Amino acid sequence: MNACHKPMAKNMNHKRTSKYLFAALLAAGLAFASIARAQNGRETSLAVPKARGANLFLSVGPTYMNAKSAEANSGTDDVDLYGALVGFGWRIDQWNKIQVEVGVLAGSESYTYYSGGYYGGVSSLNLDYVVVPELFTYSVCIPLAPSRRCELRISPSIGGAYIFTDYKYDSPSYWMTATDSDIAIAAGIGVGLTIHVSQRMFLDIGYRYLRVGKTEYNWGSLDAINTHSLAFLVGWKF
Repeated sequence: MNACHKPMAKNMNHKRTSKYLFAALLAAGLAFASIARAQNGRETSLAVPKARGANLFLSVGPTYMNAKSAEANSGTDDVDLYGALVGFGWRIDQWNKIQVEVGVLAGSESYTYYSGGYYGGVSSLNLDYVVVPELFTYSVCIPLAPSRRCELRISPSIGGAYIFTDYKYDSPSYWMTATDSDIAIAAGIGVGLTIHVSQRMFLDIGYRYLRVGKTEYNWGSLDAINTHSLAFLVGWKF
């Protein structure tokens, strides 16, 4: 991720927050419209165990994310983040499901500089990150066998990502430490494979691309980032 390392006052972007809220409300409205069309007397399967009532599910598991600045020729390294992902959702019918997902991932990056002159010497910058994506996801589920034991899913997501930062800069003439956080809109799409072990348990492995907007802090700012993540989840249906 590309960090702008000039200290600055944090500027709250109200337009960005408004867009985030509008997008979340729109996604929720579309989801409830889909739920309203679902029939109570639905066909049952391993994926949809109950013919009547809500087929809810909970999933949890480890996740990995690679993040890089979306700016061309940023000259920065990728940042690897590791953590966990939790999802709670509703299987609407054989083909559709919705869920809310929350993750917590942590990672860090560091740089070392050398400059000459009277105040020359070695300078270092360390940034520790905690990223908390909060996403609304809709999935189209495509069976890969008549039994529907295995499914391919295509899953667009929209929501926000909180980024917490711990900034440490040290040089022969200047040092600074700062802790701050910001939120940005996040949107992307994922694909995955779901295996229904039984009417109560499933496994899911998936990939997701997510674009996270620019964030600003009391020490500087971060460019918008492109992220690629993998997750392995264990789920329970109830």
